[in-house]
Amino acid sequence: MALNMDGEYRDGYYVSAEMKKIWKVELDLLREFLDFCQRNGLKCWADGGTLLGAVRHQGFIPWDDDIDMVVSQKDFKRLCDYLKAHPHPHYVLQDNSTDRGFYKEWACLRDLRTENRSHETSESEN
Repeated sequence: MALNMDGEYRDGYYVSAEMKKIWKVELDLLREFLDFCQRNGLKCWADGGTLLGAVRHQGFIPWDDDIDMVVSQKDFKRLCDYLKAHPHPHYVLQDNSTDRGFYKEWACLRDLRTENRSHETSESEN
């Protein structure tokens, strides 16, 4: 398949330049997260599309736009408590206690230097 000026083809799927920029931002955040977990003795692992992409595509699934990581319930509480008490200059923790209308059972880390454009219908402000 031919290479396109804005993006490229991976595994038969077109990956836009915008998606590649999103992946770079996510990988930077993931590096920070993994470094934090290592420094604080938190065990974490890839899950969902992130795990599938790592195995099947040796990277991201071409249409996937997030990173799914898991920590134990005990470590999850410790992680969230720490991030709420010690905010990072570039990343924010979002969960039911920090974001009005956040309806997920898990928490998310978001890069404050980016814009969150969700296709989901919710009252979440961020």
